[in-house]
Amino acid sequence: MLQAIALLLLAGLTSASKEEVRPLPRLLTVPKIPVAGEPFQLKAEVHNPSDETLPELKVSFSSEGFEIEPCVLKSLPPGGTAWATARCTAAAGWVEVRVTLSSDKASLMGAVPGQSQKTFVNEVPVVAKPLWFAWYGSNVQHLRYANVITTVSEQEEADAFRAQGAIPCSWAAGVCKRERSVDKFAGDWIRRLDGHWGAIAIDEFGYHLDPKVDQRMAEALKKVRKERPQSFLVAWHVAFANDALFSAYRGAADLVIPEIYLNYEGGRMDGFEQRVKGMASAVRKYELENKAVIGLSTTTDHTGVNFEELEEMFRIVKRVFPESRGMGFFNSYRTIKGIPERADELCEKYYVMPVVQVLEAERTQKRTVRLTLANTGGMEARDVRMCVRKDDRLHIEEAVDSLSPGEQEQILIQWKGPWKSIVVELKPSDQYTVLDEALDGLVWERDR
Repeated sequence: MLQAIALLLLAGLTSASKEEVRPLPRLLTVPKIPVAGEPFQLKAEVHNPSDETLPELKVSFSSEGFEIEPCVLKSLPPGGTAWATARCTAAAGWVEVRVTLSSDKASLMGAVPGQSQKTFVNEVPVVAKPLWFAWYGSNVQHLRYANVITTVSEQEEADAFRAQGAIPCSWAAGVCKRERSVDKFAGDWIRRLDGHWGAIAIDEFGYHLDPKVDQRMAEALKKVRKERPQSFLVAWHVAFANDALFSAYRGAADLVIPEIYLNYEGGRMDGFEQRVKGMASAVRKYELENKAVIGLSTTTDHTGVNFEELEEMFRIVKRVFPESRGMGFFNSYRTIKGIPERADELCEKYYVMPVVQVLEAERTQKRTVRLTLANTGGMEARDVRMCVRKDDRLHIEEAVDSLSPGEQEQILIQWKGPWKSIVVELKPSDQYTVLDEALDGLVWERDR
């Protein structure tokens, strides 16, 4: 009978009909991106598209790090769907989870009753610290890592995102209503919190023409936090940093998304990089590293970006703001086809996966270079290798057994004799991301 049963382990809800049978199961977790050492929920959606009632079914979750008592589904009517859930914790890394369907009362796939079972295998990414991937525009149900949605308007939509492990936020007016008083701003935001699902995204903060507007909005944000301490508050921020708003964010906001769009500097990547550097400096000054993520535009409303520009912006943010906990995206129906999906892939590549990068490189003596190698990703990097070439010939190979997320290691590279150039290259790997791996490496030329 198992041919007629689809085990849907969903990374995201889809528009598929109830009768559709998925050949490849995927796993659903709550929260969407589990954090190492913190409890999370595993959810399996079991669907019976057959014309017969499915009798008692056991759903078991197991992994190398844990094994949980089976969840028993008493019966499943024709066309019915049921959820099997379990709670667990895990270390950072890709956790292989096996989900087994078994039944003592039904023959599954023609097996003998009492011995009938089928196992599905999938991997769950567990990261060292919380990550935020926020999206403006709710047509992102299919994205694996979209875990904060800032424009949810309907209860059914909010429930669907919650089932995926994401945080649905109601949109709330910000600087577009700049004439409001502190009480009117706070009153509107509180009504939206109470009337929806306890989370709002305020669009936007930052009005460079009148600092009094920023001051009123900052006071309103603090008032909302005081009156609704359990709420989830997202602040989209436009323009440069200022003391009134960034001081308020530190104690009152859960997530801050400074918008830095490519068109701000006429599409120039060097201008984009300078903006990110300035914002990263302000974020550090006000101690917002754990809650601030740079917001990019993916829509043609702001000239749009192509696939190469999108990845280059990810690399720039990671290079100058390596401690960032994710990304934000302004998205709409005018976004170039395929860009949201590529952005989601880059969230995994540059934030979920281990990310190896050289934070500092300094030539300390005539024939000595000191490198600071770091893992700025979400998982442990293992067997990190680099090679040093002297005058285009292999000089030495270095290896670091492991780098935990956030860990740094200094490496001294020394050589003897005459030389013209030294090149250091990090070797790419399927197990971790090398930042700027398309570049030629670090080069020093002999002083003349």
